[in-house]
Amino acid sequence: YTTLFRSTPKMMSFFEKKLGVPFPWQKYDQIVVRDFVSGAMENTTASIFMEELRLDEREALDSEWDYIIAHELFHQWFGDLVTTESWANLTLNEAFANYSEYLWNEHYYSSDQAALKLVAEMEGYFAESEEKKVNLIRFDYNDSEDMFDAHSYNKGGVVLHMLRKYLGDEVFFRSLHEYLKKHAFQSVEVHDLRQAFERVSGEDLNWFFNQWFLSKGHPEIAIEIDYSEPENILITINQLQDLTDYPLFQFPIEISWYEGKDRRTKQFIVKEGQQSFAIENGTPVDLVYVDEGKNLLARRTQNLSNSQFLKQFKESQLGVARYDALDSLASREAKEELSEVLPLALKDPFWSIRETALGYLQSDPEWKEKIQGIEELVYDLVENDPKNSVRSERNIVTGKQIG
Repeated sequence: YTTLFRSTPKMMSFFEKKLGVPFPWQKYDQIVVRDFVSGAMENTTASIFMEELRLDEREALDSEWDYIIAHELFHQWFGDLVTTESWANLTLNEAFANYSEYLWNEHYYSSDQAALKLVAEMEGYFAESEEKKVNLIRFDYNDSEDMFDAHSYNKGGVVLHMLRKYLGDEVFFRSLHEYLKKHAFQSVEVHDLRQAFERVSGEDLNWFFNQWFLSKGHPEIAIEIDYSEPENILITINQLQDLTDYPLFQFPIEISWYEGKDRRTKQFIVKEGQQSFAIENGTPVDLVYVDEGKNLLARRTQNLSNSQFLKQFKESQLGVARYDALDSLASREAKEELSEVLPLALKDPFWSIRETALGYLQSDPEWKEKIQGIEELVYDLVENDPKNSVRSERNIVTGKQIG
């Protein structure tokens, strides 16, 4: 398993540095077993993994199991060194382990890959929230197994990410250090975490913890943008969630736009059911982005035209926004815009965009005739793309196999 677990020492060093807390134990083992009852399980000094990780060296070259390896390793701090005092507080273990996957992706791969992983976590939570509507911290579960869900894991991880974005990296990671040092070898509940962040930040964070940890749901927002004054664009945010069941949320939101190749941003705090912001951009702009980086846990509606998605793909410096534009145009089958986007997508620096473009080409082989030069671009990927999963996708498109 030297190939499969090759990143573990780097992960350990990275997490130690980010937390300012050395790995707590004298040794660490990783064990793959047959017929395991779960995907993986952290135990103090040893993590157990399911049989799917039983790979030989060649198979492991294409493996993408770093996320689960990071998840169980991070539990050695959050779950073993410090653990929850009750099942009700399970997210204090699992949210951190979930967010470690983002941290490792961001550090070792790219911020684009981490952002897309975060979106996938949100979608997993949103799917569950259609039927299951519960607080992150909850004492009224029927069985402890009920706590192991997309709320404790997915939502919890995204909530930590939003707290990091609000407080900034320095305060966020200093707070984690404070929390781990103060409560080492002890059990905790959610207010211990809140108080650690408050001691370091100097802020009262009851508003954040009350709405995200101690209440259920998420903002449902409708976004309206008035471009009638292109030098002072007006943005209106409406919260649409049912306020008899869910809180009126308070959250920071980033507004961004581009002046040539320069990305400009402003941050506003949404507190009301309906709130408007004038960004006072000065330079005329014909497209602005609300939460371009997809950092906010919110379901959103906004009327965007195909031409706006085309501009978003061409203009945005954030891979997750370009991915969103490509995906939206593909789902709409916007043929005219896709004829411009697909050649660009095949050369995009973010591998997931290249992979998605190839997947769309596979679904409609006639694109070879519709876009001049598209087939040559695909064959160029066959020879040169550094990402294994992209090569796997393109082999289906071209029928060309690589030895």
